[in-house]
Amino acid sequence: MGTRSKSGEVVPFGKYKDQPVEVMISDQEYCTWLLAQPWFAERWRDLYQSVVNAGGKTDDTPEHNRLQARFLDEEFCRALALCVEPKWADPRAVCLSLATTEVEDLQESARRQGEEAELGDPEFQGAEITISHLVFESAGWDVTFNATLDGKVLIDGRENFRTHGLHGARDLDAVMRCSERLWLHVECKPVVGDDYPSVLRQIKNYACDRHTTRIALLERFEAAGATLEQLRKIYASSGIQVVMVSEVEEAAALLAAEERQHG
Repeated sequence: MGTRSKSGEVVPFGKYKDQPVEVMISDQEYCTWLLAQPWFAERWRDLYQSVVNAGGKTDDTPEHNRLQARFLDEEFCRALALCVEPKWADPRAVCLSLATTEVEDLQESARRQGEEAELGDPEFQGAEITISHLVFESAGWDVTFNATLDGKVLIDGRENFRTHGLHGARDLDAVMRCSERLWLHVECKPVVGDDYPSVLRQIKNYACDRHTTRIALLERFEAAGATLEQLRKIYASSGIQVVMVSEVEEAAALLAAEERQHG
């Protein structure tokens, strides 16, 4: 029997038979050849995914590339943003909350200056999620982009003011822009299994700043040693959010339904 690897996997065939899978993965040339063999994925699915998830050039598989290419569709990007920030599903509430805070700040500022600002309740005018700065293969990440919830709120009222001894009044009727932004960095994984610790280590090594939302996007999670909810908690402890493709597709359907309703 071979020595078992940290992940518990031992290579059952070929050049590295009975050796830990990490030893085989360290041979980049052999792994590249192995991934090109149709029988490898068919007969040894778990081992195949371990090699794919090891990173580097071995990540360039048809399944991975199809998932990465979905980000060319802005609707898919918007839906992922909605999964990350569920409150964006109610843009009216988000924008009115932001506007109400701004109005309260204006009123407090006026009071400190001995003035008065009588403003009516904010009136929601509409909002949309926009996508910008879409980049593929940057600093290890499969996809990076910005998502912005950009809304408009009407503020109306009457402001009484006092400036240099002059007294007067002016009407206010202004459209306030309210926005929130996400900086999303995504690692695409068609399948993650019991090799999820090595995938976590891989993602943690990618460069990002403190404003970034890091995402592991999975089509399937097939592990014997952990549930999906446990996986989410483990990754979240390192500041990484796990999102399933099925969840993105559900969010996309919700966005499409809302567009039809308001279109």
